[in-house]
Amino acid sequence: MTRLRLPLRLARREVRRRPGRTILVALLVALPVAGMAMAVTLIRTDAVTPAEEWERTHGQADAVGYGGDVALVSLPPGSRTIAIRSAYARAKAADGTRAGVEMSDLPLNDPLVAGIHDLVAGRAATRPGEVVLSAQLADQLGLHVGDELVLDRPALTATLVGEVEPIGCLSCGTLLVAPGQLPDGVPGATTDAESAFVLIDLPDPQSVQELTGLQAAGSDNIEVRELRLRADLARDDGRSGAVRWSLVLGALVLTVVGIVITAAFAVGARRQLVTIGQLSASGAAPATVRMALVLQGTVTGLLGSVAGLVLGGGLLLACKPLVERLLDRRIDAYDIRPGEIAAVVLIGVVAATLAALIPARTAARIPTLAALAGRRPLAPVSRRLVTWGAVSMLGGLALLFMAVLGSQSGSSGDVWALVAIAGGVGELLGACAIAPAVVARLEPLAVHLRGSVRLGARSLARHRARTGAVVSAVAAAGALAVAAGGLLLGGEAQNGVETDVPDDVVVVAHERFSEVTGSSTPVAELPTDVHSSVVEALPGAQEVALAGIAPVDGGPTGPGFWQVQAAQPSVDGGMLYQGGSDRALIADDALLDALRADAPIRRGLAETGIVVLNGAGQGGLDGEVVVTLPDGRTAPGTAVLHPYSPGYVSDVLVSRETVRDLDLLVSTLATMFELPEPLTAAQRGTIEDLQYDVSDSNAELFTTFRWSSPDAGPSPLQLELILTGVALVFSLFVVGVSLALAAAESKDERDILTIAGAPPGMLARSAGARAWLLAVIGAAMAVPVGFLPVVVFSWASDREESFQSFPLVFPTRTVTLLVVVVPLAVALASWSCSAVAQRLRPVRVSTAVFE
Repeated sequence: MTRLRLPLRLARREVRRRPGRTILVALLVALPVAGMAMAVTLIRTDAVTPAEEWERTHGQADAVGYGGDVALVSLPPGSRTIAIRSAYARAKAADGTRAGVEMSDLPLNDPLVAGIHDLVAGRAATRPGEVVLSAQLADQLGLHVGDELVLDRPALTATLVGEVEPIGCLSCGTLLVAPGQLPDGVPGATTDAESAFVLIDLPDPQSVQELTGLQAAGSDNIEVRELRLRADLARDDGRSGAVRWSLVLGALVLTVVGIVITAAFAVGARRQLVTIGQLSASGAAPATVRMALVLQGTVTGLLGSVAGLVLGGGLLLACKPLVERLLDRRIDAYDIRPGEIAAVVLIGVVAATLAALIPARTAARIPTLAALAGRRPLAPVSRRLVTWGAVSMLGGLALLFMAVLGSQSGSSGDVWALVAIAGGVGELLGACAIAPAVVARLEPLAVHLRGSVRLGARSLARHRARTGAVVSAVAAAGALAVAAGGLLLGGEAQNGVETDVPDDVVVVAHERFSEVTGSSTPVAELPTDVHSSVVEALPGAQEVALAGIAPVDGGPTGPGFWQVQAAQPSVDGGMLYQGGSDRALIADDALLDALRADAPIRRGLAETGIVVLNGAGQGGLDGEVVVTLPDGRTAPGTAVLHPYSPGYVSDVLVSRETVRDLDLLVSTLATMFELPEPLTAAQRGTIEDLQYDVSDSNAELFTTFRWSSPDAGPSPLQLELILTGVALVFSLFVVGVSLALAAAESKDERDILTIAGAPPGMLARSAGARAWLLAVIGAAMAVPVGFLPVVVFSWASDREESFQSFPLVFPTRTVTLLVVVVPLAVALASWSCSAVAQRLRPVRVSTAVFE
């Protein structure tokens, strides 16, 4: 500690003397630390013990039974049972509001069910005509305690006497009636006590042998609490692994942020040259100087980590209602593990310390006289550093390749994930090492430039260490967008296009299921009541019968009547099986128009007579395929990626000429209703009601509906824009920090330009030019750094002899946005901010040398 006393004192004083840098570095450390602390806390808080999970589902019961066999079990004398009937209903209120409801006659007042629901208002339902709703469902229906509940589906009129919150499921729609008062006619409802869910209260005490015998007597239909908990306690819930991965991801974020922190400490080291020279002249060893600079990172990292903990804790407390909605349950207190929080702080401190170590090693080697003069000679870029950077990139890509191959074995997933992360970090650090050499090329390039761009290029080249760090940070953010875009587009090409029924079409199929063959065959005519309901729900719809070829008399004997295979043979010369369908639709004009068939579909029908939409539902095929016909013959076909399909009927389309040539039996497979306008929300709700009304898993005849649903997730283009937006925000922040550090470091350059007569506009344009160059170079480096891992991933996936190899797709849109749009936005922001700053605080020749 004696050796550290002087460096630590110097570090603390320097941290206080430079509040701007201290706040910047502390903020850069605090944000990832806050994220890690919140993540590990939420992961632990969301964990549920086996005992808590049992109580949420089974209350205080000692055992539970399922099905009629429970009644055959000889329970010990003194046992008490509660049979609970339940059903899932799609409720519809009188005002048209629809909601999914879990209906039950669970006795809320019985102590045996304590822990399943929390009564938050009113009382339990005890008489006919009384119901209790979950708070979420009551809010959705706009009801309060004392209001009358009127449901059309199922038919129910009752008084709301209470509200509950299901423990562990705030969003669940729950409806509780009085015991024995579950409405009749609800599809899927249990109809008698013997087939109900049974809670069992056993007399105490019971030996393990007796409990084991009870569970064995009940076969799979009875479960004992004590035996279940003993088994569950030995099972890992996976929370520790999630916590470790949160720390790993946080460390990765700090690795990227650490590049910017390194630039900040590099500027700080250069501004401390006189102090370093004085220490050296006074006899301080280079190790002491280096330790003083490194401890600045340690002290600042500790301040940032503490600030991050305060920020994370404040957000968790302030956003507790939001967290409860996210976790879908009430939170009494957050589960905070001191050891994990200490690990979060340690990661933040180590990241800042390592970021300060890199410029500290260089600054400690500056000769004493040069340091006293406040000047640091511009050393050439180390060839050894560039070589090691290239080796690090190649080594990182090799680790990624090994991780992809290893993960395909299906074992040690965490190990291979860590190998992949190490490979990504190695590639990123290698790019950081190469960045100064790339920036150094700006100096000879500046000869061919003019005006503010030349000034900006020379300024960046003179400070290549700081510029290289900033370029590396921009490249890291851009590389993430490029890699994610490449993986996204490759995954889309591999899995095919997400298909859906057109938004103005409803397809209804009526089929007969055979338990003997396990297959279904279509019935031409829709039930009269179903047909009338659909026509009433879809006024103005055009009705089209979908004709095609379907299995008859026992169904298909193989994987499918219409088997689809890749046209190109596999490595061993065999045909790659891709998928298939047991039916095919005749592609008449009405169907093609409804599916908005484009030129490839119509051309494929004209050339081959068979078109497979999206690889027969399994994706990945686009172009020539081989189709096995119902009679075993093979014929050429065309696979087309298309966003629309006829639903579950079939994705195989055949022309009428092909059907005639093959002499196939044609029948009606389904009925299509095409509307003049897209389906409204009310129409979708009505169709969903119809689907619920006719659903019966035990029926021989069944009807299915297929209609479009609103797209809940972002499209690939939207995801690319989001990724590019994140890269833009990070680039703006990094470049802004860089220009602020440059302004603080090179104040004399600005004064010299002002004395030489440079107008304020040139200074602003020079700032914009520097920002543009930083963003362009960073984006240019991001393309290979981000896309090379995608190439490695695709190459490693191709080692498997499978049609599911990962396609290599270049993210053209993402790269265009990064190389063109992001630099322009960054340059415009920097130019405007510099112009505004000079208006607020103009630089004058009369005061420049004294500021």
